[in-house]
Amino acid sequence: MKPLLLSVSLLIPTFAQADSYILGAGRWTCEQVITANEAQDMAKVFQAAGWLMGYWSAETNYRENGFVDIVEQAGGQAIYDQTLIECRKVPEGTMLFELANSMIGNTG
Repeated sequence: MKPLLLSVSLLIPTFAQADSYILGAGRWTCEQVITANEAQDMAKVFQAAGWLMGYWSAETNYRENGFVDIVEQAGGQAIYDQTLIECRKVPEGTMLFELANSMIGNTG
């Protein structure tokens, strides 16, 4: 597995996001993402995967080259797969955007 995704130790921070609103699958809970994946509800799986790819891709505009290289080497499938793994570890009710923020913050 790729370096970034070998192990992500997560402590989901509680924070307020001023002047922002998360659209789409980013507002889903990890439970919803896992359920969609296990049920093979491909419409929802593709929504979650697409949202993740867009979110991670956007971060490459604001991060150092090392982060960009890691994301490029890992690829979308590895990021999605690791997100599912991490979703199973976080507290109930954790939203996908919260987990993605934590994973991105721990990537480097």
